[in-house]
This record gives sequence, C-alpha cells and structure tokens, in this order.
Amino acid sequence: MRTKFYWQPSIAAPRNYPVEIKYGFVGFGTSGRQFPIMETSAGGGIAKDNSAVALNDYDEEEGLDIPNSLNILWLSYAEAKFYKMQTEFSSELQTKILNLFREEYYESTENTYYRYSALIATLLPGGKIWLHLAGPGRTVLVCNTLQAEEVKMELDDFVKLAHKGETVKAYSTRHLSDYTHALPNLKERGIPYGLWEKYAERFRYEIKIKFENEETQINPNYGYDFTNGESFYSDDSIQVDEYARISSIVFVWNVADTVYTGHFHFSEEEVVRLFGIAYGKNREQQGEFIIRVSKYNNWFDIFLKVGNKEYKFEETQIHVFRHRPEDDKGYIFYDNYRGEEAKKYIGG
Repeated sequence: MRTKFYWQPSIAAPRNYPVEIKYGFVGFGTSGRQFPIMETSAGGGIAKDNSAVALNDYDEEEGLDIPNSLNILWLSYAEAKFYKMQTEFSSELQTKILNLFREEYYESTENTYYRYSALIATLLPGGKIWLHLAGPGRTVLVCNTLQAEEVKMELDDFVKLAHKGETVKAYSTRHLSDYTHALPNLKERGIPYGLWEKYAERFRYEIKIKFENEETQINPNYGYDFTNGESFYSDDSIQVDEYARISSIVFVWNVADTVYTGHFHFSEEEVVRLFGIAYGKNREQQGEFIIRVSKYNNWFDIFLKVGNKEYKFEETQIHVFRHRPEDDKGYIFYDNYRGEEAKKYIGG
C-alpha cells in the first residue's frame, strides 16, 4: 500500500505537430510542491519523451507522492497559438494513477518486474492534453480528456530568442522547419483535429498470430504499439481487454533452428477505416486481429474479424529478418517496402 514512488514528468507531441513550452510543472503531495518539466520543446511522437531529468536530482530517498496537478503554458507551432492549463487532477484520475504506480509488470527479456517511472503530458493541437505513464518496455494512456484554453500573448512575453519584430506565425514556421516533414505535412494536410479522437478509441479484440507450419514455435515476448501511444509486450503479466487501434507488432518465431524476426507496420488509413467499419457503433463486440504466416514464412494474411465478417489488411509494410545456424549473420528474408522507411502516422 505504498504511496511514494520514483517518477519524473516530461512532455511529448506528435512528430508533425511539435510544440514549445514556456513553463511546465507537475504538482504532488499536499503542500503544494511542484516538479518542473525540464524540456522546452517536443515533437518526437505521442508519449515519446526525451527527458534527461533524474529523480536523484531532487534527492528524494523514499520517492514522491503521486502527481496531482498540472500547470503548463505552450506554443503549438502548427497552429501558431498559445495554450495554457492549470488544473487539479480529479480524485478518480489520482486513484487510477496510484493503482498503476503500485502495480508491477513483468519484462521477460530482463526477467525483472518494473513499475512506471514517468508521467508524460502529450500536447496535441487544439489544446488537448493526454497523460501517459511509462516505464521500461511499457506505456499506458491514463487520461485523454484534459482541455487547455487558448490564450493571447505577445511573442516577446513567451520567448526572448525571437528575431526582432518576428510574429508568432513567422517564429512558429521557422521552428517547424526543424522537424522533418512537419512543414510539408502541414501544407498538404493541415491539422486533422478529429484524428486524435479516433486514435484514442478502444475496441474489444484479441491479437492472434497463427502459423501454417504447425511445428513453428513463437517467442511469447512480442511487442505491440497502438495509435494512442500505448506500447507493451504480450507477456508482461498485465491483462488487457480493450485496445486502441494496433499500429505495429514485432515478434520472433522459430522453425527448427532457423529464427525469423518480423516487423509489421500497419497502414494508418486501413486501421482507422477498417476498425471503424468493423465495429460501427457497437464497440462491445468481441473481435480478433489475426496474422497468418505461411509455411514458407514469406506470405502473410492479415485481417480483423468481428462477428462473421473479416476485413483484410492489404497495405501493411512487412520486414522479416532470418538467421540460420550456418549463417555468420542473419539477413533480410522478406521486405515489401525495400529501400523505404516505414510510413509514420500523420498524427503520431
């Protein structure tokens, strides 16, 4: 029943919609103490922080009380708008965070149990804030309902490093160019405000991997990534009944002495469209997301099954690495997007 834990706060933002903060503080305990967010900018992806702050900087031998408030002011480069939020977390949210901090999860590659060690505030266009808890090998979304307010202010009051006479719009455009693809994406797609609502939707489904060769052995430790920023391993001892839309899976399988490692990057257009069609308005339906591997290990059927209907995924980017005992090193066995990077999600 412990109430103190080792954690640190940080910020994140989608790759194409980066941000800069003037200040950020996460409150904890009952005496108004605050933990400062040290990063000033973010744009690595939902729930992808780059914090270098260590708890021992604050010399808390027993850890800290759970986070209970957020005070933050930021600039959304893509919108050239300022947003501000100062809020106390609801009792329900604090209870959820407390229970998650208390719950250990298993990391089989290290044969170790871990706890969450970071609170990440993902700053989204429109002033929305998602809160994630993260630890080694696991990230979960704990709140996606916080809404900041837009505020008006002079650029000089926000930052002292702006060029003389520079407008908020010019300053934002200049810094957008620091992020690969952000400016071209903004010109092509604008800001898809409703997209993150779809990213956060949850569905009842199981993830199943099936092999035509019945002698195949799969490593039970395979990794999931989801559109809402959650990521974890299949054997981490935490029961999950509902998932957001799957975005990628990595798993390893053996056929005799040959080892295959498969990376599956699912098409954003397909996961958004097909999950919406398959479930419609009835999110309580039970479904299955299935990957079938052929006996030759180079052909894959991927589909979502809900009720009696199957919805096939045909645009998945797949990379399979093979290693045999007689090889000095492994090599690429299958790659349907040779020479290209896996496509990043627009709002991810």
